[in-house]
Amino acid sequence: MTKYIVGVDLGGTRIKIGLVNTNGDIVQEWSIPTNKEKEGSMILPDIVTALNKKFERKEIVKKSILGIGIGVAGNVDYKTGYVRGAYNLNWKHKISVKSELQEKMGVPVFVENDSNVAALGEHLVGNCKLDDSFVLITLGTGIGAGMVINGNLYRGATGCSGEIGHDTVVPNGPLCTCGKRGCLETVASATGVVNVAKMLAEQTSQVSQIKDSLKEHKNISSKEIFEAAEFQHDEFAKEVVDKIADYLGHASADIANMLNPNSIVFGGGVSAAGEFLRRRIEHYYHYYVFKPNEEATKIKMAGLQNNAGIVGAAALVMDEI
Repeated sequence: MTKYIVGVDLGGTRIKIGLVNTNGDIVQEWSIPTNKEKEGSMILPDIVTALNKKFERKEIVKKSILGIGIGVAGNVDYKTGYVRGAYNLNWKHKISVKSELQEKMGVPVFVENDSNVAALGEHLVGNCKLDDSFVLITLGTGIGAGMVINGNLYRGATGCSGEIGHDTVVPNGPLCTCGKRGCLETVASATGVVNVAKMLAEQTSQVSQIKDSLKEHKNISSKEIFEAAEFQHDEFAKEVVDKIADYLGHASADIANMLNPNSIVFGGGVSAAGEFLRRRIEHYYHYYVFKPNEEATKIKMAGLQNNAGIVGAAALVMDEI
């Protein structure tokens, strides 16, 4: 009987799910929307339904499932599987992810912060296989960081390490889901990119299709802004990307000065901008970093991109069974 591991990447917009074999290869991948209505009370039932439907369709028996690994934004108690502070999921209280899924699915469940899970994936089969110490910054609906220090995942005293998305970078800036203002993720996540565009649109006289769309209150995505900057030579969009790169370069310099890792790696949906974004982050990183750390720490893009969460969640299970 072929054995599988389920990897779940629970994001603020979509839930990505994968069936992974024991070699770490994704053999089946799909996603469902993240339903944040009613304080996110349907998120875990939706995952259970999605898995049961897939198992039935593929004629997969639960005996062949070694376990379920799940990466979720927020403060995760790795041992108990409780999650709190998952603001991007609209979970306002502590949620028992591990026990609820384990009870419904009848297989072992392991829960970890989504950035830590992505870091595990990059360390195993991604761009950080040779890095003893690195920090993976995930840029999605929110921003988080997973840290591998001297070959080991670093969780901190209470499992709340890596919450770089809630560093204040713009005092009295946009309101964050955590209740504070001006957090890094309000100006550099997928939604943050649009926030920056809206702020800069009021300060520039440049002709720009992106700016015009914003002034007409049309919905604009971070992807459209990056594409306008890179491929359409939209000067306003370039200004937006430059500002975001400034914030991320500054954050990278702070990390390098504090931890002196081999690399700082960018993953998540926003990182799909690739080398176009990486070069700009690196420019500001060199400007802000303490010079003795400048060459020691490299700025890289994640190798697994959007699959890091699934592969890392599966790795979480493989580490435990």
